[in-house]
Amino acid sequence: CDCGNEIIARKSSVTSGNTTQCKKCSSEARRNKIKTHGKSRTRLYKEWAGIIQRCENPRSTSYDRYGNMGISVCDEWHVFENFMAWALDSGYSDKLTIDRIDYQGNYEPSNCRWVSVLEQNNNTKTNIRFLYNGENHTLAEWARIYGMKYSCLYARWRKNTDPEYLFKGYWLQKEVE
Repeated sequence: CDCGNEIIARKSSVTSGNTTQCKKCSSEARRNKIKTHGKSRTRLYKEWAGIIQRCENPRSTSYDRYGNMGISVCDEWHVFENFMAWALDSGYSDKLTIDRIDYQGNYEPSNCRWVSVLEQNNNTKTNIRFLYNGENHTLAEWARIYGMKYSCLYARWRKNTDPEYLFKGYWLQKEVE
């Protein structure tokens, strides 16, 4: 072997090229061949793998909401190293999650950003948004802004979607306290 170890091998294995190294060097070469970027156990890799799965694997539990709806991953991001380079240049942190700016758009650099889970939860198609006092927020954001319980605000919204009604009872209650 190149490392200096001597091995015993069949002549046919040596002449065919199947045996060229000792077991130690052969195992190490195999490990290095399999290893590409060394990041497969990182959170960033798991984010990337999740994107690929939900957009391209029909057996994924999320496929119906992503791949089946026509949401895809750009060609560039099919290579993890390209995605990682974009992520690190775009402010990636283990505390953030990937968010599509246009929730109907594809996973691509121009439509993605890194945001907190709270921000991402405000960018879903199931959110209830409305304009009040010149500001547009989700129902959950309005609840946080006014210090209300979301469940209370949601129950009122189900009865009457008029913003004046939604906050009226809350303000009367606040003034009494």
